[in-house]
Amino acid sequence: MTGPGSEAQPPAGLVAAQSVARQTVSTLMSRGVRAGASEIELAERVATIVGELGASGLWTPCTTRVGLGALVAHPEFPMQQRRAAAGDYLVLDVAPAVQGWLGDYCRTFVVGGGPDAHGLIGEVERIQAALIDHVRPGMPANELFAFGAALVAGAGLKVLDLLDNIGHSIGREFAADGFIDASNDTPMWGAWTIEPHVGTQARGVKVEDMLWLPRHGPAVVL
Repeated sequence: MTGPGSEAQPPAGLVAAQSVARQTVSTLMSRGVRAGASEIELAERVATIVGELGASGLWTPCTTRVGLGALVAHPEFPMQQRRAAAGDYLVLDVAPAVQGWLGDYCRTFVVGGGPDAHGLIGEVERIQAALIDHVRPGMPANELFAFGAALVAGAGLKVLDLLDNIGHSIGREFAADGFIDASNDTPMWGAWTIEPHVGTQARGVKVEDMLWLPRHGPAVVL
């Protein structure tokens, strides 16, 4: 059998692209994000690190949102001179291109490394873990969305994504098989991201992981 996900293991190029995405987030945070840094400055730092790690660039603008900016984590809305304050949420969504493959990874942090005073990051990470545990290769994308939407509602939160989805297919193309939303019944084979952007009217948190969903065998987190 051929087609998306026919290989038991993900393509090496896809793994490399996602590794760069993960390393970029880790590297930026290890160098520190302090109060006073602007969204634009952070985006410039991300672009530099992506190049240092061997990517050809970003296939879509990175999202480096702070404070109220974390409510709209979408690259179509350019980063601003909004400056981080200690205790703000910081969303880092990085999408490098490596040898024609697309990476996509996101985590949310507290500026200054302080405690998550509202507990929202941990709550969204628990939702993410439940989604990853629930997904099965070949399941319709809208079934996973329904499961995720119920988790979000049960936590008293709401989906903040502007397109009302919690992920998409990925590989050499973005969303070739669509989004994880209420209308897409496409079977999930191959590479998909799971990316709940969740929050309240005042605070937003986003996490994103890429999974490989093979025709035979369990899902693999890249």
